[in-house]
Amino acid sequence: MKFAVAPHRQLQRLPLWKPTALLLSLLLAPVPVSGMQRSGLLQEGYEAFYKGNMETAKDYLEGYLRVNPKDTEARILLARTLAGQGKNVGSLVELKKVLDEDPQNGDALFYLSSLAAALSQAEYGRLYQLSPDSDRVHQLMATSYVARGLEREAEEEYLKARDRNPKNLEALIGLAILKQGIQAWAEAQRYLLEALEVDPSHVGARVALGTVLVEQGSLEQAIRELEKAVELDPENDMAYFQLGRAQEVRGNDVAATAAFEKARELKFLRQQRAP
Repeated sequence: MKFAVAPHRQLQRLPLWKPTALLLSLLLAPVPVSGMQRSGLLQEGYEAFYKGNMETAKDYLEGYLRVNPKDTEARILLARTLAGQGKNVGSLVELKKVLDEDPQNGDALFYLSSLAAALSQAEYGRLYQLSPDSDRVHQLMATSYVARGLEREAEEEYLKARDRNPKNLEALIGLAILKQGIQAWAEAQRYLLEALEVDPSHVGARVALGTVLVEQGSLEQAIRELEKAVELDPENDMAYFQLGRAQEVRGNDVAATAAFEKARELKFLRQQRAP
């Protein structure tokens, strides 16, 4: 991706109190209403939102959602309203509620991606003023590229972050995820091993390593890594699921069934505890 002006200079000129283009897209893009009739609090919320009366919109939408907590479109609009007020954590919480119920909700995924990219840009601009070539700046730029689906550019920035700080855990895991996405298993394994040298207790990296080892046919090593992940975090349902998958490929049906059952149990308990 080529810029007429270096990206850090574009960001540097953005006043941090103004929304970026990405955040504006989060605020202004229309949301379909699936043909339903808007009435009462919901209608008032929509009208206030599109008039720019964010506090009023927030009050109406929160009131509506207290009675209709499963209305995902209203909750997405509430998330956009909170983003418009600069309440980014609250916006992320509302989007997460939608995705907990419907992980494939396209609108929620779109706005989550837009909000993440906007926040990354804002933090990038602040950090650039302090340390323009630091590993953290390159890592944040990589995160922004990932949110926009620009994998090649993201990899370049993650590599710059790793070069400047070989112990940047987020950069190492980011590189591993990118390599997993294109099934470059050996490269993903290398980055995950580097990450675990930095933090041996990182459960996510260990689960990912076990998954990558399964893909390469290294089942004994995969099971050891996944058993270690379960030991580090006995409530991690994904660790148990991947352990079950490794045991299944290995042909150990009894151990696989036990791990899958534990994964289902833990996932159910996690969903019950979710707000």
